[in-house]
Amino acid sequence: MENFDWVSARHNCSAGIIFRLLKDHVEEDTKKRQELRPRGDTTMFRFESDTAASFFVFKQRESGVTAVKFTLQHDRIIAFDDNQRELVSASVGLDGAAGCKLFVAGQFVEEWEFRKRALDGLFFVEPKGQTKPWTMQT
Repeated sequence: MENFDWVSARHNCSAGIIFRLLKDHVEEDTKKRQELRPRGDTTMFRFESDTAASFFVFKQRESGVTAVKFTLQHDRIIAFDDNQRELVSASVGLDGAAGCKLFVAGQFVEEWEFRKRALDGLFFVEPKGQTKPWTMQT
């Protein structure tokens, strides 16, 4: 790969492109999680997109709603919990194998790993304490 055109490859590796891919995959993840609920479980998972630069995944239970918000902020992709705490953030770049990857906490990660870091708690962990009504803030 001595004459690899890294400039063109990096040009095509933007946070906006990865964010759109992430959005599609998070919507698929949310549908899959909804399908995998145990029989009789009234918990509902839903995906909602409000702008080109943000989208949400909601978990509705009898006790309330919790959510994760994904945003595109300039060259960064950030996931926040419903208390506006950052769960995970990433920039994008080319890894050593010339792949367009997310860069999280000093290392390149696969796109599914970013989704897992953002959604694992919402999908599989029961919160401690009370949940609160969620208000969509952009």
